Amino acid sequence: MRVRAIMTPAKELTVLNPTDTAKHAIELIEANGFLSLPVAEGTNFVGFLSKQFIYDVYFKERNHTEVMGIQEISIRLEGKDIDKIVKKLEEKGFKVREFIR
Repeated sequence: MRVRAIMTPAKELTVLNPTDTAKHAIELIEANGFLSLPVAEGTNFVGFLSKQFIYDVYFKERNHTEVMGIQEISIRLEGKDIDKIVKKLEEKGFKVREFIR
């Protein structure tokens, strides 16, 4: 079987523009169940962007804790390793507001 037989034709592709926001890219990727999307200016392919790359940039390189407008989340932790869990969250840049032992 050749690639041509199973590929999506260019005119049917969901494509990002280099000026789109990361939030918009994530929304398109998730809404369509994709792992990545091509990026094009008009008919010129300029690259591709994956959901994993977006998360890597925001969480690893820039130490952001906000994705898609979510700045705060409440969770309840139970168990004997709570101290370790809180320490890991703080190391990743998350702010733990209230910690009851």
